[in-house]
Amino acid sequence: MTKIYTLLVFIFLSIFSFSQLDSIRELYENGKFSFKSYYENGKLSVEGSLINGKKHNTWKEYYDNGQLKLEEIWKDGKENG
Repeated sequence: MTKIYTLLVFIFLSIFSFSQLDSIRELYENGKFSFKSYYENGKLSVEGSLINGKKHNTWKEYYDNGQLKLEEIWKDGKENG
């Protein structure tokens, strides 16, 4: 549980260092943390999920105009594809 909190703090500090991001929304349920961050203009910036503190499934990053910038597939904290 401590690893999850440490990771969450790291994520929040990393995102707050980017001034173009306005808000962060999160959902934690049964070891899974769904993550979304938004630009000041309301467009989605990053979305993904963590399971037991590790990146898992699809992570997407967007430009501030909403266009997809990057899509990565993760499994148990390792990029998978």
